[in-house]
Amino acid sequence: MDPYRPSLLAMDIARGDVVGAGDNTVLQLLAGAAYDTRDHEVVPSRGIFADASLRGSAGKPFGADHEYGGANVTLRGYMPVSPPYAVLALRAMGDALAGDVPVYLLSRAAGIATIQAPAGKTASAAFPRDATTEK
Repeated sequence: MDPYRPSLLAMDIARGDVVGAGDNTVLQLLAGAAYDTRDHEVVPSRGIFADASLRGSAGKPFGADHEYGGANVTLRGYMPVSPPYAVLALRAMGDALAGDVPVYLLSRAAGIATIQAPAGKTASAAFPRDATTEK
């Protein structure tokens, strides 16, 4: 991890206050379930897609450096506004992590698919990549 300087993250890493900023071994297991009523998988115009998952790492007994757990719930809804051209799409997501979580995982939301959360790679251009990820 190479944060921009002079960021608070860079200062915290220098003091040793950040977990997982160096080389790490992480073994993460994920299990989840999904419910899908969309009319089309790629370009839906109606329906819902919901998923829930649990993830975690048991740490040292399995050769990993960190022990942590997390949960994610994501709900997506699609409703035609002006068929077939306009669709209202909404998404709500809850994601939580606890334990000895490596800092680089804090900028990700991991349900069935992992995405970059705010301050991740696809965040606003106003923030340098991963710059606001703090523990």
